[in-house]
Amino acid sequence: MDDHGSATGSVTVIGAGYVGLVTAACLARLGNTVRCVDQNRPRIASLRSGKMPFSEPDLAELVMDGVAAGRLTFHTSLAAACRRAESVMVAVGTDEGGRWTDRHIRAVVESLLALPAVPPNIIIRSTMRPGGMAILNGIASAAGSQTHLYYNPEFTREGNAVADFMAPDRIVVGMALGAASVAAEPVRRLYKGIAAPMLPVDYATAELIKVGSNAFLATKIAFANELAQFCRSFGGDMEALRRGIGLDHRIGPEFLQPGLGFGGSCLPGQVDLLTEVASERQLTAHVVPAVARANRAQAHRVAEEILERQDSAVRVTILGLAFKAGTDDTRESPALRLIDALKQRSVRRIRAYDPLVRVIPDRPDVHVVADPYQAASGADIVVVATEWPAFGRLDWTSMAGLVSRREVYDARGVVDVAAATSAGFRVRSLVRQPADGAVAKDTSSAA
Repeated sequence: MDDHGSATGSVTVIGAGYVGLVTAACLARLGNTVRCVDQNRPRIASLRSGKMPFSEPDLAELVMDGVAAGRLTFHTSLAAACRRAESVMVAVGTDEGGRWTDRHIRAVVESLLALPAVPPNIIIRSTMRPGGMAILNGIASAAGSQTHLYYNPEFTREGNAVADFMAPDRIVVGMALGAASVAAEPVRRLYKGIAAPMLPVDYATAELIKVGSNAFLATKIAFANELAQFCRSFGGDMEALRRGIGLDHRIGPEFLQPGLGFGGSCLPGQVDLLTEVASERQLTAHVVPAVARANRAQAHRVAEEILERQDSAVRVTILGLAFKAGTDDTRESPALRLIDALKQRSVRRIRAYDPLVRVIPDRPDVHVVADPYQAASGADIVVVATEWPAFGRLDWTSMAGLVSRREVYDARGVVDVAAATSAGFRVRSLVRQPADGAVAKDTSSAA
């Protein structure tokens, strides 16, 4: 934060999900008075008692600090929470069965426009489809409302959301065409105290900044997975290749780590969204659809490698279920795609462990246990599917006495190869490809 003082705005955040709760807690930390409202009564009751609905570093402390300071309160009544608010920020979910939807956003905006006193500023925080904000603005105009609609997309990463919010690369504010940059003042006031450039743009540009950013990151991941294939074919060092390419300031090393592909609630859905928009507009799009295809194919390619020289009776242990380390989120998880790919190849026995994921809703076929060594007991092959640092510190000597075969497939480049091989394990890796069984140099970094 800079030295310009604290924000002192009054804002209602609609939605106590991932984006909404992080936004509410961080805005309160900046000095704003924040009311967070959600129709999920059990969730609001839990938050009032100090229990978080999901795992995110530093969020629980931030929420408790905001509540203790009287700057953050939780509500279930939309009308009561929006009364006398200077701004209302909409942060409801847009994921429905793996597809993007604006159904909940529209419903909230229509409810706000129907209030006796319509909030003067409505800020959409949820991800918008290109062209969506213009439609919402048209709905407000048709209703005769004088409210100002803004689009303020978030660029936070799960597992690092609080830090990303408090120290962003930029703050994007989408406004109606022709609006002067001074019109962004209500949004600027909420972020007072954050030293980051604010970029006031038109609605369409803001929408495309959001989905374009995520599509580009997805492209880097898909490209890294293809480069890894070249490395494996020619005997190259993928980690050194990643460093060599990433040192180019035009490219950077982030998101160039090969693995099982990208997952979560943002990248897959937004890549598909851009593909749909291109089709609807009859645009010639080659790159984005190819990225989606490559990502879907990655789990099947890895499954084939895992089962190389194995029969269908193989017993597989999956270490890691969250789509990335630092979160308990399994939405569009590459680990689950891998499990599905293995099951399609008649693998009958799959046992799994994750440091935060204890159960997967609607997936009774995934047997989750509470300990990595218990998960590995009797396994023919252990697969590291999520880049949890703890998997780089596993006791492979103890593991050796539990497994049926000493086989490891490291899909994320975190295994201590020297320790595993000295314990008698054969280690195969997406990231490091030893030549003729030689031990590769151990590198434990992950994207």
